[in-house]
Amino acid sequence: MKALALAVLLAACTDASPGDPPPPPPPPPPPGGSIYGEVDAANLDRLLSDLVDRGERWSPAAKARFRDDWTAYFTELGATVSEQTFAIPDLVGETRGHNLEAVLPGASPDSVVIIVHYDTVGIDGHEADNAGADDDGSGVVMQMEAGRIFAAHPERDFTVRFVAADYEEISDDLDGDYAYVDHLQAEAAADGFAIKVASDDDQTGWSCWSEDLCGANPPPRDTQFQMISCSGDSDHYDYPELSAGIIDLARRYDSPMTPRALCDGSGDTDHYPFWVAGLPAYVIEEYGSENNPHYDDTGDDTLAHIDHDMLAEISRIQIAFQAELAGVH
Repeated sequence: MKALALAVLLAACTDASPGDPPPPPPPPPPPGGSIYGEVDAANLDRLLSDLVDRGERWSPAAKARFRDDWTAYFTELGATVSEQTFAIPDLVGETRGHNLEAVLPGASPDSVVIIVHYDTVGIDGHEADNAGADDDGSGVVMQMEAGRIFAAHPERDFTVRFVAADYEEISDDLDGDYAYVDHLQAEAAADGFAIKVASDDDQTGWSCWSEDLCGANPPPRDTQFQMISCSGDSDHYDYPELSAGIIDLARRYDSPMTPRALCDGSGDTDHYPFWVAGLPAYVIEEYGSENNPHYDDTGDDTLAHIDHDMLAEISRIQIAFQAELAGVH
């Protein structure tokens, strides 16, 4: 072994001329450590395939089955899972909605929320035929992958709250999201912790480039997704540090994708009730999501329309940014 080590040393010495400066050290890893590299594209695919195979999340029975699966998944990761119910008009045969929350504690009880919605809709009269692969199946599995990774990193500066909200789609009024924000604010007031930020994993699996539906003058294929942290209207909800932060992270990791900062005050997905409550929040979406012809009441939100590579790269950026927000080491 000593002879081998000496041979290696001599070989290394002959590669450089006397007086040559030593090679520069490798660049330091980007802040956030290895989280970006820990996102497993194959696991995302498996989770999404399993979710879609379970079918719709419209009927009370199907939603209850989803809640059982989600609860079991996060419980196995060591999270504390709870369910909060709230009153809802009888739209699908129930008068209570059901939100889920899985908590991974941090050094501080101050909390970072990672939120998705799990209910689905579809063509009138055929809602149970739509599996919601993109909206919001892509967000659900991104959240589950973040849970897997964060659970393996017990050193967390802040507490992370993973939330699956009900009745974002079915009531079309964000009822579950508003109910959760009310619940969380009451808990924060009672227990004395701050709500740092809410991060919304919305639909991120459809590539507008695959169907030439990106609109006028699109960027090159699969190079951008949408990052919305401002309303751009008279309400003046605006958290520019969040857009700046995720754009900077993508640059530091030399990602092939760049978040595109946009303002949208339409108030049509899970982050919006946080804004209304005066809390920092943002949402990510696929580029050109407004042109997606396959989700919600089209009833055609299937795996056939998912760009798995694009979903994986957006997940790497989003999960790494969420890790920085939560101080996951």
